[in-house]
Amino acid sequence: MSEALVSLYQNKLRLFKNLEILSRQFAAISITPQSENDGGLSRLQALLDERANLMDEIDALDEQIARHADGEQSEPEEVQEIKKELLALVEQIQKMSARLEKELERETGMLREAAHKEQAAQRSARAYEPKVDPGEGVFFDKRR
Repeated sequence: MSEALVSLYQNKLRLFKNLEILSRQFAAISITPQSENDGGLSRLQALLDERANLMDEIDALDEQIARHADGEQSEPEEVQEIKKELLALVEQIQKMSARLEKELERETGMLREAAHKEQAAQRSARAYEPKVDPGEGVFFDKRR
């Protein structure tokens, strides 16, 4: 039974290492108004989807671990070592995520500002276009 628990924790550690790699890839992506042309936003969305899948797998593993841990009185030494490594990895991922969140908020603000400027430029360009004359209209009163 303890081998199964160790195996589950090793799988969880593997998933968290993959999550750390994804977090590093997030840091490498920059979002700018031009990044839509080079696929930056689509790459970001793909990474977010992959991250969500990893988190779902981790949640499923946590449920399995909880079921296996109910029957055991004490954890093996190997499980305790894996837990320490997991804790260090989680702290590192949280730090990267906090930095990433700040960066994404900043870049999202820049994108909003660029979109606002583009809309203002379009409005001012439309102001100088000739207006189309709607022509004359006729109203027929059908009640009479």
